[in-house]
Amino acid sequence: MSALAFIAGVALFVAVASLWSALTHGLIWNGERPAGDPGCVMITPGEDEPEQDVALDSARRIVVARSARDVQCVAGAGPLEPASWGWLFVPLLVISIFTGRRVGFINLSSLQRYYAGYLMRSYLRASLFAEDPGVERDVRNPARADDITVDTYYNDGSLAPVHFINVTMNQTVASGSQLVQRDRKGVNVAIGPLGFSIGNRSFVKWDLKRINYNLQRCPATVIGEPDVSALPRFVKDTKLVVEPLSIGNWCAISGAAFTTGHGKGTTLGLSLLLALTNVRLGYWWNAEVEPPEPTRDEPADSPWFEKLSGGFRTQRFLLNEMLARYYGTRRSHWYLSDGGHFENTAAYELIRRRVPRIIVLDNGRDADYAFDDIANLVRKARIDLDAEIEFLTSVELSAVVDASVRKYFGTPEEFRPDHHEPVYATLARVRYLEAPEGLLLVLKPRVAGIEPLDIL
Repeated sequence: MSALAFIAGVALFVAVASLWSALTHGLIWNGERPAGDPGCVMITPGEDEPEQDVALDSARRIVVARSARDVQCVAGAGPLEPASWGWLFVPLLVISIFTGRRVGFINLSSLQRYYAGYLMRSYLRASLFAEDPGVERDVRNPARADDITVDTYYNDGSLAPVHFINVTMNQTVASGSQLVQRDRKGVNVAIGPLGFSIGNRSFVKWDLKRINYNLQRCPATVIGEPDVSALPRFVKDTKLVVEPLSIGNWCAISGAAFTTGHGKGTTLGLSLLLALTNVRLGYWWNAEVEPPEPTRDEPADSPWFEKLSGGFRTQRFLLNEMLARYYGTRRSHWYLSDGGHFENTAAYELIRRRVPRIIVLDNGRDADYAFDDIANLVRKARIDLDAEIEFLTSVELSAVVDASVRKYFGTPEEFRPDHHEPVYATLARVRYLEAPEGLLLVLKPRVAGIEPLDIL
């Protein structure tokens, strides 16, 4: 799959480059056909050889003539003089600098805003009950009232359930952890009422009372004991100023499943293909983290390149998307995408917080009921969180599940198509290293053949 994507990406790149080459050629020749022999005179006769001249005729054959007047060139349009290129170069340079210094332009040029507007209009607005139900409005035109700010959503007066919004910070290069760089290519980020957690040990607490949406600034502080080797610059008590986003935008990033950064699924070919076709749903988030000094195992950019690219950050970020180069916390802007690119069940953060009772809706694509997403959760919980997830056997299920619903529970093996058991749920115990044991209930959507006709 990655090889096919790479071939398609290269083919598309060649097509785009050819198109730009044709447009440039037409611009230089004033949109007209070039002269019949653009090369015409190849060698101008010298003063000591006034009687000979070497040139090309219209058939591209070498002609030796006695004088330059013997060679006739077909009249045609001439190219633009180099002195006239300035009127084209200067405006393009000004536009490039203007867009390059405003990183928000790269997010506006993607499909993220469009996608977020659809989600806000379709779901958030409907849940706020703030609009006359008799008034129809196009979902493609979201209004300011369709969204809700983080400080309003997580205010102390709300008695609604607390939601964690999971996103993935893509990280493919410059990581101090080979586990992150080569295996996962991303780190989990969970947005909550007090701030956001990143990785398995780091937490950043933001000050929602001092948030300023007009200036796009939200003060924050690193707390706890973060893993500095995996997440450079995350030292305890470090002061940050992060970009505040609304709940609608965070939800849109959390659902950005198809984009140039895919976490562990990130490949050069797929990123190149999606970037060239502008299938980009991720978001460049400004965390304003001061970049650390390069380590010995990290290739450092030359000083002149750093200074030059500083004025063209938008173009540099777009190039990073094309080449699948994401630096994580080693840069001030993080590329965020779907939380499922790290862990698709969203139970990772609940296990990290040692929640005693967890319900998981395993709705990922799993036609063969191989439980790939659950297997990924079990693996990450064991490695990162010192937690073992063990599924109950049939005998154990009969001992702990009420008899009236026992027939709907089964082991993961009983979900497979060749077993034909009408089961929809399974149960596991979560053993923590230094905490009481918890339970994990997994609900799996499937058609077992005993459903009522109105559901089928």
